[in-house]
Amino acid sequence: QGSNEMGRAILVVVVSAWFAAVASMQAKPGTAADEAAIRKNEDARVAAWNKHDAKAVAATYAADADRLTSSGYFSGRPQIEKDYADSFNSFDKTSTLKIKSDTVRFLTADVAISDGERVITGRTAGTIEIHNTSIYVKRNGEWILSAQRLMPKPQ
Repeated sequence: QGSNEMGRAILVVVVSAWFAAVASMQAKPGTAADEAAIRKNEDARVAAWNKHDAKAVAATYAADADRLTSSGYFSGRPQIEKDYADSFNSFDKTSTLKIKSDTVRFLTADVAISDGERVITGRTAGTIEIHNTSIYVKRNGEWILSAQRLMPKPQ
């Protein structure tokens, strides 16, 4: 009878461990704090844009980030900053950026996609709506924008 109880105890431990493993695999990666950190980065980028501060906008990107827009492909923070400076000195000189909608989806505990719509008003070429997809990576405990793809919405 003692070995029967021991067998049941082992079975309970094994089944409990299995359920815990399955539950952890199904747990949603990323926390509310992670999402808030990503949204804070996006809000900082919008605020810097609306001040037409190319250096501050570029600072919201990882040093090795890349960005693809209708203007071209930009790799690394210096190229990204130059692209913003060029646009702020021309067609985006008096523009205002606003986030219309945005969702954050975590692929893993340290990789997330921010996907949503942006509208830029006050441009010399007129208002434009853009679909934004940004990849965020958590490095050294901080969420940083690693890659961005922008696509103008059809008019």
